[in-house]
Amino acid sequence: MNTLAPQKRTSGTPADDAATVPDKRMRRDKTSTLSKESRYWIEYVNMIIFEFASSYKLPLKEAYSYLKQYGGIDFLNEFYDVEHTENPYYTVRTLLKVCRNHGGVF
Repeated sequence: MNTLAPQKRTSGTPADDAATVPDKRMRRDKTSTLSKESRYWIEYVNMIIFEFASSYKLPLKEAYSYLKQYGGIDFLNEFYDVEHTENPYYTVRTLLKVCRNHGGVF
């Protein structure tokens, strides 16, 4: 028996059966609240954080914290329109320079 599926009641009344079936109107697609541009930006920043972490052999959380603390995320936000067209290799190198200019020691 699948424990994740709603259990059907056997009382026989339609009101009881309807109460156990999820209403399609109540389900919300979480991505539908974001614009297409926002989703692209989020995917891009996630990819760059992953590439930064891989390049410098850091855990993802540490890479994100470093980029956030020393202006890397702000840089990506401000220059997304240009940076997303570049090779991620060059973006990662640029982020390292930006973070160093803001006090990051790496």
